[in-house]
Amino acid sequence: MRFFDNKTEVLDIKLTRKGRKLLSEGGFKPKFYTFHDTNIIYDGRYGGVTEAQNDIETRIQEETPLMRTQNTFMSSDTLEDNGPISNLINTNEIQFAFPISKRTTLGAQKAPRWDLQLYDGRIVSASGYFTGSNEYAAPITQLDMLMKYRIRPYLSSEFEVLTNIDDPYRFFYFEDSSFLLTFPENIILDLQEENTPLENENFEIEVFRYENMPSSSFGTPRKLKKLNFIQRPVYIVDGVLLDKPIVPPDDFLINDSHVEYYFDVMTDQSIPTSELCDAVKKLKQRGIYIDSEFECPDLDSPYFPDIYGTNIEDSDIEDCE
Repeated sequence: MRFFDNKTEVLDIKLTRKGRKLLSEGGFKPKFYTFHDTNIIYDGRYGGVTEAQNDIETRIQEETPLMRTQNTFMSSDTLEDNGPISNLINTNEIQFAFPISKRTTLGAQKAPRWDLQLYDGRIVSASGYFTGSNEYAAPITQLDMLMKYRIRPYLSSEFEVLTNIDDPYRFFYFEDSSFLLTFPENIILDLQEENTPLENENFEIEVFRYENMPSSSFGTPRKLKKLNFIQRPVYIVDGVLLDKPIVPPDDFLINDSHVEYYFDVMTDQSIPTSELCDAVKKLKQRGIYIDSEFECPDLDSPYFPDIYGTNIEDSDIEDCE
């Protein structure tokens, strides 16, 4: 174990045992990096230190010795017992589980935070961490939301009454011309990440489906399977506008491996304004007001009189002689 020399050493980089193996095979191709500060105590109270706030920076940068890079956390004998290097558990993932956010806006004094406004839907439970088969709880916010679908039977003579429904997937027909109609619930939310760089594409959406598995003593009985979105027409590839867009084949069919097989996911401008306004109207009827960036012309805005103003006009004032 060695410590940094603050006067001559600034940066120390070492490869792990698996990293050296990948480098020797030509397979070491790093793409991402993170910064960690697990060896720093910002609040001296947790280390039994009493100090003024102005002394914290001096203690951390000048008075605290820093260890040089530690690239393994188990003995060589233990590594050999675990079998081939390619099958070893990367213990560094556990040691460096909580990185410093690399998405903070340059010069910002505040950490990144989430701002969520729920227009439609119900939050059943919430948690600040994701727990699973891993050995540590990842700091990923979890929101459990519930959707219910109502199904109602109709006679064939009632079909013309339902002229405002243009979604064919909500109907299920029978031989006698009667049908079932589903009334789904929507989840509409406004999610923003504050104190981070503003980009055109700040979010990536991924959908997973739980699959049942036989109970096992080696882990959870459920498995996550990633679903695919239907391929949309591609007009630009590597920054170059294509002469003809890349489109799915004509005989393409949706199956249970696609997100759209179960529900639709719409973002930003693809969400119908009518659905947004209906959600806002329901909230206002419950006495809940949300600041929104879109306008609903059909909604009556509440009137708040100016108690410090007056309704007297110039014509109401008589000239004094």
